Amino acid sequence: MRNCDCIVTSYNVNRTNIESLTPEIRRVTEAPIILYSAIERYNAEKVMSSNHIDGFVEKKGDLEHYKELAAMIRGVVEKYRRSHGGA
Repeated sequence: MRNCDCIVTSYNVNRTNIESLTPEIRRVTEAPIILYSAIERYNAEKVMSSNHIDGFVEKKGDLEHYKELAAMIRGVVEKYRRSHGGA
């Protein structure tokens, strides 16, 4: 996991949630985390601010949100690489 560019996760992961999972992720990597979930934006913003999550994309029924997710991934990875001296 140390060499990943970005982590994309849902709010609920197996038997835990992102609030419990984020500290575990941060123990092994500083890579950006994107919350990709159907939770409401208001709730996502609260979770993001208290857990150092870099972005949020809401899961929707159409295919357009995949473009939003791809753009979010590109953006946070580029920002992360610039701030950490990468390419």
